[in-house]
Amino acid sequence: NAPLGRATVRVRRAGGAPVVGVGLSVDGRRVGVTDSAGEVVFEGRPGRFPVLVDASTVPRDLAPPMCQDTQSHGDADPPGFFAPFVTLLPGKESVLVMELAARSVIVGSVVDRAGVPVASCHVRLQAVGPGLSAASLDT
Repeated sequence: NAPLGRATVRVRRAGGAPVVGVGLSVDGRRVGVTDSAGEVVFEGRPGRFPVLVDASTVPRDLAPPMCQDTQSHGDADPPGFFAPFVTLLPGKESVLVMELAARSVIVGSVVDRAGVPVASCHVRLQAVGPGLSAASLDT
């Protein structure tokens, strides 16, 4: 058996402050929740794996990390967003730093061509680019 690889995943806010309590999964298994330093340390079989972030554990003021990942990973993956990959090398330690950006807020009004506010309409925001999702709301 080849020796296991070891990795430290550091989850940070923009500017470097640690993010506590974020659940992470690697290779289909939950590897931990970020500690007071914003870190999870784990060991696993050698290979290259996406680090999945449990979106329900990300603080509400931060956006879960997403990457431009167009590859299908199947239905067996746990809920979350695809984040950067971590490479576990036999007998070595890897470090992955993920920075979570503040959530964006879009503010505006829906008006018709004459500039009159439109009531009871459906608004859809479509993200542009692979790996990004769309959002919609009723007003």
